[in-house]
Amino acid sequence: MPKPDRIPPGKDKTRVPKLSSIEISGPPHVNEKNTASFTCTAYFRNGDQEKVTGQANWQVNPGLALINGGKLTAGEVSANTACVITATFGGKTATHVAVSYTHLRAHETERLI
Repeated sequence: MPKPDRIPPGKDKTRVPKLSSIEISGPPHVNEKNTASFTCTAYFRNGDQEKVTGQANWQVNPGLALINGGKLTAGEVSANTACVITATFGGKTATHVAVSYTHLRAHETERLI
């Protein structure tokens, strides 16, 4: 939990610091039918930062995958497909745009086995 801002004497000492921004981190590519973990970090005006992955509201577009609590499960795709992962926390929104699901062609799958 972030440290409270400096509060003048006689004021409410339980005030939580103001949220400045949030950021998503995670892999740039996810193979189809695989999972990947993403993290949402909150940055506060007093310089503190906190992982808020579980508290953030997550979405992915297009709907070729599911994301819950930062864990993305990619669906099956017929070609490489770019997507946008969005996290919202405390009225702030962040996006992670570089994610694509990599379609494994039959000969690539055989080499992995």
